[in-house]
Amino acid sequence: MIAHLEGIVSEVAPDGAVIDVGGVGLLVQCTPGTLAGLRSGERARVSTSLVVREDALTLYGFASADERATFELVQTASGVGPRLALAMLAVFSPDGLRRAVAAEDLNALMTVPGIGRKGAQRIVLELAGRLGKPVTRLYISHAHPDHFAGAGVIDAPSYALASVKHLIDASGDVRIERGYRCTPGHENAGPVAARPVDHVVEPGEEVIDGIRFSFEPVADAETTEQLTIGLPDLGALIAQDVVYHHVHLFIAEHAFGSWEQALGALESRPYDTILPGHGLPGGRGIYQLNRAYLAVAQQALAAATGPEDLNQRLKTAYPDYGGTAMQGLQNFYLFPASREKGTSP
Repeated sequence: MIAHLEGIVSEVAPDGAVIDVGGVGLLVQCTPGTLAGLRSGERARVSTSLVVREDALTLYGFASADERATFELVQTASGVGPRLALAMLAVFSPDGLRRAVAAEDLNALMTVPGIGRKGAQRIVLELAGRLGKPVTRLYISHAHPDHFAGAGVIDAPSYALASVKHLIDASGDVRIERGYRCTPGHENAGPVAARPVDHVVEPGEEVIDGIRFSFEPVADAETTEQLTIGLPDLGALIAQDVVYHHVHLFIAEHAFGSWEQALGALESRPYDTILPGHGLPGGRGIYQLNRAYLAVAQQALAAATGPEDLNQRLKTAYPDYGGTAMQGLQNFYLFPASREKGTSP
């Protein structure tokens, strides 16, 4: 299987594109949405699915691995071949298709050229249990770019605290650009526009699809304000970036004392399973791990002579921790003088 292609786009046509990979031009059939993101003469990467027939080998290209997986899955339904599957993804996003199938919305499915009522009924019958649950809401915890830069690819209404919505709506593009510039691996990334937040989430409890959610804001920890989400009946807390687990904390705002207080406030709540913003889920002992890191990081920052010295001190104290890629953005804020001299990203 050819899982993806990366190369220079040499031609874009109404139903496909030619991508030059190592001097070989490969024709890829694509949806209009995928083609809209390709530019002749520019470098591109597309997820691909190779369909083998007796008389042809056809590559189909997609903007995401989720689109490719959906394309392959819908072909397991009777009467759905690659062309009809591609037509379905030209009309629906993967989540839009999941919603239509989950809701048994035959009229929506019949908007796809080639699908009649019987075909729509068959697709619902055969795929309802296999396409997965659609994303129906997107909650954005805070205005750091790693938590909202990808919101534009999710086909669901978004929610955030009022202050977080204001920051993203007003300066999201700048925050993404700065984050990309200060973290490795984004050298060839083009501009990414921040998606405005659709709705404000109010603190308090809400029952959604029979599940009780507790929306609990936390102030002055990793950032000025962020949203945590509790599941009281399950004893679980989605703590976001108030809590990390075996990952370097992002200490750019120097909020050591108030962050420790925020950890104590979370610890007092009746949750035994903690889902951190970075790292694997853990138990209540995760709070003490974060307190210990904050104490070490505060001392390291006070003693550090500059960005590289701080990085090395933290690496020495926690050699097995991940998250070092974020230290460039962290140092952007911690060492403004070095930034101005060009010694920090």
